[in-house]
Amino acid sequence: MLCVHGAADGRGVRPESEKGALPARLTALLFCGVLLAPGKLVYLPLAALLLLVPAARLGHHARAKKCAYLAACLALALLLNTGLLTDTLRSGQTAVQTTAAEDADRTVKSRPAEPDEAYEAEICGESTLENYVKRLYYYVDDNRSPAAREVAFWVQAMQEGDVSPAVLGQSFLFSPDRANGYTDGQAFYTMASYALLGTDVTDGNADAYLPYFAEGGAVQAYKQLFNLTSCVESFAALGVDVGTMDDRIPLDRTVLAQEVEAARATRSTQSTADEADKATYTPGYILRHPVDTVLLFVRSAVENGDHYIRTLVGGSLSYYTVDLAWGWVAVLYLLLAYAALPVQGAVMKPAGKARGWCCAAAALCCLLAVAGCLLWTPTHYDTLYGLQGRYFLPVLPLLLLTCLPRRLAAVPDEDTAQTRLVAALALVQAGMVVNIMLAIIAR
Repeated sequence: MLCVHGAADGRGVRPESEKGALPARLTALLFCGVLLAPGKLVYLPLAALLLLVPAARLGHHARAKKCAYLAACLALALLLNTGLLTDTLRSGQTAVQTTAAEDADRTVKSRPAEPDEAYEAEICGESTLENYVKRLYYYVDDNRSPAAREVAFWVQAMQEGDVSPAVLGQSFLFSPDRANGYTDGQAFYTMASYALLGTDVTDGNADAYLPYFAEGGAVQAYKQLFNLTSCVESFAALGVDVGTMDDRIPLDRTVLAQEVEAARATRSTQSTADEADKATYTPGYILRHPVDTVLLFVRSAVENGDHYIRTLVGGSLSYYTVDLAWGWVAVLYLLLAYAALPVQGAVMKPAGKARGWCCAAAALCCLLAVAGCLLWTPTHYDTLYGLQGRYFLPVLPLLLLTCLPRRLAAVPDEDTAQTRLVAALALVQAGMVVNIMLAIIAR
């Protein structure tokens, strides 16, 4: 790749004229670290890659510069994550304060702005957990096309008991931007009952419900709805208890999703498992059911292929999915291809038999990652359990070095190419951060 294919002098050492770091390249590198700092703390050690830069390339006081940079990244990460933690802890104690003008301007819609009768018939016609989640997105968020993985996330959370239908509905109806905005009892009952039951319970019978809203507001009305016999029996038929409300009002759905992920992570460290999940694709089962195993891989490729491609370069984030535009994904793959271009006059390594062994090692690592997920996959699953593109990141550089064709246009100026590559990566990462921010705000 550009960073390893460079030519050196006969002693394998760069000339003195090349030791100093270009200001643009160093600035781009430091800027990437600043963008990285607000992310998860577990990824912060990546900022320590600056320690690998030779001191000669940083000029005078190289050690002090490295320490100052790492301290700045750590301080920024702790500052931003501490603020997030504080907001989360306070979310259950402090209600969102809105002005009278904001309350007057906010209107609660009982139906989406542009109703889709065909879609309504689909999500209200059959009682399933999936349709319940879709109704929440449709009637509360006015979103008729939620991400499939996001719907599956909440369905699985209800099935596994990590969240109750009542609390999930609460996170939609009483989110921070809606909790104090309900003034019309009829509109609230229509929206909430459509979301919970797929029908308007006040139709022709409003007098039996509206007094609850007048007495205790939207919270009292919501409690009455999910405690209705028809609601309790509907969810019981789906194998879940409707549950009760959470004490936190407003309830941030992002915080709720993080709690579900934490519960799953805790459960994954325990030895208990559902009976249906104990039968997995063991070597013996695979030998006895080769056709089922092949079909599992085919379904995984068809249904999750785009997910694998996205997650290899960071285009799809976490279980609570934030999907970046495909344009960013394409740009990131183009930058990977550019990084693998050889430098003119450089000795291409690995070569010969070594290249074959490296290809075999990379393929073996990929197969081991897939096999690990396969052995954990219950036999009643339709696709591979837990496989993500990022699992192949450790061998991605080796794949680029060994598998790309060698007769490509060579890079004439390594320093210029590296500077352009780092600058492009910095700009693309900044654009992706903005894309993520806008996607979250839009929700």
